[in-house]
Amino acid sequence: MQPVKDQLLSDTNHGALINTFSPLVLTLVFFVGAMLTQLTLYRYGETLAHSGLKQRMLVVAGVVVAQALLIDIFANLFGLTIAQPFAFFVLSMMTSAVFTLACLALDKLFGTMGILMAFGLLFLQLIITGGLFPNDMLSGFYRGVAIFLPGTYTISGFEQVVNGNGSQLWLVLIVLVIFCAVFFAGLFGGELKQKLTQTPNSQA
Repeated sequence: MQPVKDQLLSDTNHGALINTFSPLVLTLVFFVGAMLTQLTLYRYGETLAHSGLKQRMLVVAGVVVAQALLIDIFANLFGLTIAQPFAFFVLSMMTSAVFTLACLALDKLFGTMGILMAFGLLFLQLIITGGLFPNDMLSGFYRGVAIFLPGTYTISGFEQVVNGNGSQLWLVLIVLVIFCAVFFAGLFGGELKQKLTQTPNSQA
């Protein structure tokens, strides 16, 4: 019976380890997925680059949904125990949207430099968002910077929906919606404004 007991303890410890690091890992996976979208489909896809605004918006929306579904499926396959499955899916959608819009907006606004900025943002979120090191170990300056990083809120949100720790998921989602709005404006705002201003003129 002892080997069976040891196996059960090993499985339990393995599951606990996965859940402990899952908020940080999920955040990084979503961000890497967004960067791959930035580097492949969106940046070097000539057909997409010459497509209309509506088509590009639909493609981005499709990528967001596909990433969220795929990562959620793989999370379950790898044995992640999720305390709030529906909230986990909603948060996955929001995380995918924020990071995808962020990377694409950086690319649109800054070109090749935007790719380097995305890499910098990735490593910055790895270090100062509380997923790898406790916030208490960071200086006040870095804690202040972390407030303006979406990864801070995705890690907090995944901690709540995966491990059941915390009760302010609604606040996390509101902040992520604000991030989405800012990055959406950076990506599509100029073209939308141009279309809106052209419509009255064309009618006149």
